Formats: sequence, structure tokens, C-alpha cells
Amino acid sequence: MTMKQYLFPTIFFVFSLISSSVFAELPRSFSASYALHYDDLRIGVMERRFTRNNDGSGMFESKGKLTGLAALFRKDQISESSRFEIKAGQLRPIQYQYSKTGGKKEKVEKHRFDWENNKVSSTTNDGNKESDITRGLLDKLLYQLAIMEVEEPKAGLEFNIIDGTTLKTYQFAYKGEEELKTPMGTFQTLKFERVRSKESDSNNPNKRSTILWSAPSLHNLPIRVDNVDKKGHLTSIVVKKVSGLK
Repeated sequence: MTMKQYLFPTIFFVFSLISSSVFAELPRSFSASYALHYDDLRIGVMERRFTRNNDGSGMFESKGKLTGLAALFRKDQISESSRFEIKAGQLRPIQYQYSKTGGKKEKVEKHRFDWENNKVSSTTNDGNKESDITRGLLDKLLYQLAIMEVEEPKAGLEFNIIDGTTLKTYQFAYKGEEELKTPMGTFQTLKFERVRSKESDSNNPNKRSTILWSAPSLHNLPIRVDNVDKKGHLTSIVVKKVSGLK
């Protein structure tokens, strides 16, 4: 598989459980910019913006695109948004939307969460599906806010999410503290590695891996994410600018 065939699905994944007491500590808004690297090449940018209202509702948005030489060959752009609320001390997604445009194959994914009836309605390129809502269910964007607000991150991270039309559990094991250099400077970080089942990697010649680093000085914002695919190619997203977090 070539770079252009799987690059943006990889971007989506790598950026890819909050109680009200800790959620209230988040600022009213913040934004973050990331540089995207593929192996040794810098090929794109990703912009994220978070806003929260007085009533606890809010929006988390993410947009990514290829730049430089990569943009000459592909015009892919990815847009994600998650509208949420807080009820009974729990962060609850209300509506999630994802779109990939500009390439040979466009992709759309939408979820509507009906918390009164404990149902989530999903729409993807493959069709529609209705599923039961599991405890603490988040979408693929909101769980990254959860990383920022876990009270005891050194105990590891675990999130229930909906991915396409499938309910999944993402688990990350704590790997210690590490000093990390970024375009913004050097940060003391907490390092985590995603835990995958042995079955999921049994047929891969090289074990896949996803490692992320969060910065306690930036409300545990993920400032770097490395994803190695089954072919051994590395996709990295590294923070380059943050506003609204101190």
C-alpha cells in the first residue's frame, strides 16, 4: 500500500471519561496547531479548536490538510466536529461528524446520540446502523479531551468509543515520564502506548504501535502522537502552537 492510499486514514486514527468536576477546569476555549510528518517528511498541518459554554455544552473541531509537495499530488482534507453537553456530571456527545474530501474516495461518518433512549444512530459510507449506548460512550474526537482530564493518568487510559458502526475500547498503558522537544520548545511529558490484542497483530510482519505524549503543563494536551503501521511506516503529529492553555 502506498503513502497516498493510507495516509489520511492514519492521520484520522492517531488523532484519533470526563467527570464534570475535572471538566470544569478546562478553559473556556483553546486552540492547537500540529505539524504532520510521514517518515522523514513534513507533509501537512492539523488545526484544533475547543469552545465551552456556560451551560456546559460546547464544540470540539479538527481540520487537517496536506501541504507543500504532498499537496501537489493529493488534495485530501479532513474535517471533524463533536457537539457535546454535560448532564449529571458526565460528558455526553450529541452529534459527531467526519468528512474526508478532495481524494479519489470521499468518506463520511455521522453519529447522533439519543441519551433518553440510550441509542446511537450511525451513518457511514457502508450504510446506517443503530446501536445501544454503552457506559461512558464517546466519539473519536471527544475521547482526546478525556486524555486531558483523566485524574490519575499514570494508572493508564481507557475509553469506550464508537468507530464507524462498531463499539470499541481504546486502552493506553503508562510508560513513564519523558522530556520531549517540539517546535514550541521542550516539555516534560507523560508517555502512553496503546494496548492492542495479540490477535489483531498476529498476521502482521511488523507489530503496529501507537505512542502518545501529553504535557501536564498544558492540561495534559497530547503534544505528539506516533503511529507505526503494519508496513513499518511512521506517521507523527507534533504540536507547533497552542493558545488558551497555560
